[in-house]
Amino acid sequence: DRFFAAVADRRLVRPSVRAIVQSERGFLVQRPTDNVQCNYAFLGGEYEWGDSFTSRLAREFEEETNARLLRADYRFVVE
Repeated sequence: DRFFAAVADRRLVRPSVRAIVQSERGFLVQRPTDNVQCNYAFLGGEYEWGDSFTSRLAREFEEETNARLLRADYRFVVE
């Protein structure tokens, strides 16, 4: 509730990119360490001005996994 109140107080739209990462072993998700109440989430982050979908996703993927994103396919948008 505090998170949503803080976001609402900013009065800004926060577009973000998320990735559904699938491999032979299953799906790659993360569990945020800053919120013990949170369940698993897809990798990604807040979009910054000038980013493309792929550039932001590659940057977030590298930050969160220390691995390099080789390919990304845009599939859909959620509004």
